[in-house]
Amino acid sequence: MAAGALDHPGRVRARRAPARVRPAGRLVEGRDLGWPWWAGAFLVAAVPAGAAFLAWERRVVAAGRSPLIELRLFAERGFRIGVAAAVALFVVPSFFLFLGLYLQDGGGVTPIESGVAFAPLAAALVWRVGAHATARAARGPVALGSRTAA
Repeated sequence: MAAGALDHPGRVRARRAPARVRPAGRLVEGRDLGWPWWAGAFLVAAVPAGAAFLAWERRVVAAGRSPLIELRLFAERGFRIGVAAAVALFVVPSFFLFLGLYLQDGGGVTPIESGVAFAPLAAALVWRVGAHATARAARGPVALGSRTAA
């Protein structure tokens, strides 16, 4: 395999771990399905599939070929912070979506009441994070504007 060639075995292994988790995404229906045995089995099977992918990528690097994911990037603090921020940007909105749906379905509240339940959190977030972020860039009107938005 050439240095710039795509790592096809790594690509296949990278697809196996999420493929183990994807059917377990039906856990949302678990209660209605009576929690079948495969619900946990797919989640457990994703761990060795992910470990096999990481082991393969290390072998590819040791052989001097081009890996699918440069694992050495995780040694750099800035990269780890960026990955954590990207994960948070995907997880937090999903959390609020599912919590809002839970309040409506399980809590018996209306969509408006569910949205109003998050208003104090949104205001606090804009107040603290918005003011902190703008305090570094500018003082006065910009910081005041972000707090007024809260």
